Amino acid sequence: MKHRTTHLLLVKCTNILFFMVNVAFSRSKHINKVCIRDQRHQDIQEYKSERDGDTPLLWLCKHDNNDIVQLLIEKGADVNVSNKNGETPLIISCENNNSDIVRLLIEKGADVNVSNKKGETPLMLSCENNNSDIVRLLIEKGADVNVANKNGEIPLLISCHNNNSDNIQLLIEKGADVNVANKDGVTPLMFSCQNNNSDNVRLLIEKGADVNVANKYGVTPLMFSCQNNNSDIVRLLIEKGADVNVANKYGRTPLMFSGHNNNSDNVRLLIEKGADIHKSDGKGDTLLLWLCKHYNSDIVRSDGDRVNRLKHYNSGILQLLIEKGADVNVANKDGKTPLLISCENNKSDIVRLLIERGADANKSDGDGDTPFMWSCKHDNSDIVRLLIEKGADINKSERDGDTLCCGYVNITTLLLSDY
Repeated sequence: MKHRTTHLLLVKCTNILFFMVNVAFSRSKHINKVCIRDQRHQDIQEYKSERDGDTPLLWLCKHDNNDIVQLLIEKGADVNVSNKNGETPLIISCENNNSDIVRLLIEKGADVNVSNKKGETPLMLSCENNNSDIVRLLIEKGADVNVANKNGEIPLLISCHNNNSDNIQLLIEKGADVNVANKDGVTPLMFSCQNNNSDNVRLLIEKGADVNVANKYGVTPLMFSCQNNNSDIVRLLIEKGADVNVANKYGRTPLMFSGHNNNSDNVRLLIEKGADIHKSDGKGDTLLLWLCKHYNSDIVRSDGDRVNRLKHYNSGILQLLIEKGADVNVANKDGKTPLLISCENNKSDIVRLLIERGADANKSDGDGDTPFMWSCKHDNSDIVRLLIEKGADINKSERDGDTLCCGYVNITTLLLSDY
């Protein structure tokens, strides 16, 4: 009697979707089946919710009710119906990663190439979920491996972004375009470089991926790999013809990316392969200038070993650049040279290195400041002595017309006692 009462209550509901919701959550599978069998075929086939356009089948696919989904399909529910978002039962089931319903829908004739309003296909959603079995099934049933969504992403791009090697290999075997780019200009190779996956990088290159393509910011696969400090991929890309001197929209080259990340191995490799150490970025900074600016400035922890290691590392790259012929007197857009910057930052060890390598002790910046002036301001008597020994002009006046002897008592005392 209880079963009959529940059944009659549901059948009398005018909103068939509400009827289906109740059926879906009813504890009695017998009632579910009886209720559905008692519904008119037209109700199952044609009813859509006014709010989102969901049919009973779509709603049940969203909630992974496999038994009732199968029963609805047997009663004639349209497996290719779509809601207001363009979602079909197959799209919803792929998004939910419900392999059983996906297989059932495909067996019953679901369109494997349909897309929702975002342009997403069942194959894309299965790649997003890293479901290799369903990806393979969809391809076997004719899914297009090169169709793109509204962001310009094809299944291969999604799989490379997710670092799914199995799907990548399968999609390439089935003809996926290895040089496709999304709306940001990112290619499968770039995603694989970002993910530090050398096997996928090698596979994509073997299949014809362009090693010199750039995204909308001008960043190439080599730049991504330099940024990620992956020496193996950097070497591979260079071997395959990657341009070591290309610059992004901010003027940064692979050499700069490697230097910014303190990777002396990649810096050395790039220079050996022809990287131009004299190139400057959009601010007019060469790598040498940039390193002098940021020397040790990013150290925030008090761990002595960490500080010493990075300090030595930066210093090593600076020495390498100078050994390879970097101009120690180059100036950026503000007229600042490596020596000026190092004196301004009071970095005595770098000042010594630059002076030993021939840095001009009297070169001034756009404001008229010289290395000597900055060393006086920092009260760095050791560097003041060194600069004077190298010919620094101690009588050069500042913008207010005063010489350095005015206002710096310790330096004045030093000058009077030593010189």
